[in-house]
Amino acid sequence: MWSMQQVTVFFIGLLPLPLLHLIAWPIGWLLYVTRNKQRHIAEVNLRLCFPHWPENRRQKLVRQSLVETSKTALETLKLWNSSKQKILGYIKKVKGSELLDNKGHGTILIVPHLGNWEIVGFYCSSNVSMTNMYRQPKSPFLDKLMQKGRKKMGARLVPATNQGVKLLLKALHNNELIGLLPDQNPGKGTGVFVPFFNIQTNTPILPVRLAQKTNATIVLAYAERLPWGRGYEIHFEEVNESLYNENIEIAASAMNKELEDLITARPLQYWWGYSRFRQRPPGEEKLYIKD
Repeated sequence: MWSMQQVTVFFIGLLPLPLLHLIAWPIGWLLYVTRNKQRHIAEVNLRLCFPHWPENRRQKLVRQSLVETSKTALETLKLWNSSKQKILGYIKKVKGSELLDNKGHGTILIVPHLGNWEIVGFYCSSNVSMTNMYRQPKSPFLDKLMQKGRKKMGARLVPATNQGVKLLLKALHNNELIGLLPDQNPGKGTGVFVPFFNIQTNTPILPVRLAQKTNATIVLAYAERLPWGRGYEIHFEEVNESLYNENIEIAASAMNKELEDLITARPLQYWWGYSRFRQRPPGEEKLYIKD
């Protein structure tokens, strides 16, 4: 007998994208009019990242971003439960795909929390051999759904452990593609504090470390959500040469600057409800303490 979670995911999978986006509007507005963690974190993040903006502009983006976050959540459940053919049909345009061409070295794909990052992995793993690092969710049901969904195109998932890093290195040495989230909080002691929107931010160094060890190419990728549920436009972009600097802090700072420029140009679809600044340098106060 199916659980309520299974029934919910099944019915979400049946609904077309335009209808899911319509449903996301009242969910997003409900998140905005109630005091909750997602709204609080989004407000703090926008105040920190855009202090020069007037408050009404920041509040408007909070409202919009909560709707977009709701779209991402509903879309992702649908994508994990959809066929390969249907998923690829949602991809309306791809820019810069030539950057994925194998030129005798591995490729490190950095995919920030912008738009729907899941669709990037689906597209890439349907075309080339791809290995992705992932963190196991607390929910066994969600973990099973995520693994099944992400593997359906042929992607290989490895855990965020030392063993997982070894498997990523092996994939790069085999001139394959790997996927990493560059704006996720790394574990304590595994990142460096460098500026992100002028805020000292614990930043993952795994992408640049792997590039240094394997001579792999780093490519920035994101899937922009098209209006009215029309699908997605995937972008692959070259990164600044500073990401390959031997100085890890310079390289990590350059990676954050790439993300900052991308997010500033497209702030609506970024996941502002993620506690990116949760970990602080020694001696600094926490930033997400509620009043």
